[in-house]
Amino acid sequence: MKKPLPKTLGFVFLSLLWVFPLQAQIERDKQFHFAGGALFGLGGAGLGRQLSDKDPFWTFTGAVGASAVVGVAKEWSDSIQQPGSWSNGDLLATLAGGAFTGVVTYLIFKPKRAVEVQWSAFPEQSLSVRSFSSPPGLALLAAPEEIQDWVRASPSP
Repeated sequence: MKKPLPKTLGFVFLSLLWVFPLQAQIERDKQFHFAGGALFGLGGAGLGRQLSDKDPFWTFTGAVGASAVVGVAKEWSDSIQQPGSWSNGDLLATLAGGAFTGVVTYLIFKPKRAVEVQWSAFPEQSLSVRSFSSPPGLALLAAPEEIQDWVRASPSP
């Protein structure tokens, strides 16, 4: 089984290298918060993907959730050490890093558009239609199996 984790880590790393040269426009501290949110978001995305059986919504939610937990914990720690030092900007940069990782993981692990239809009007007959680029119409579903096989085998326009 092919493991795309090294490809994901490489893509996130190269993307972070692209973000870091923006020093003239973004404070250095915000860049570190973005990078931390992206890295912890990667862990959260992996956990969300694992627990939800590869559901893209929970993969994205795991990335943003992990960065939110880390960002709030960091700002809370800062406010305990120095009262009044809570920074919403730092928290927003951390969340942006997690959202960035969530979008990247969604684009890498995008769900495939396979259509599977089970027809059980007659229990002894089961019809499975697969590999259509869009859901088949009722005319195709009502067609005999030979026609369905021919449509599946013919090249799409």
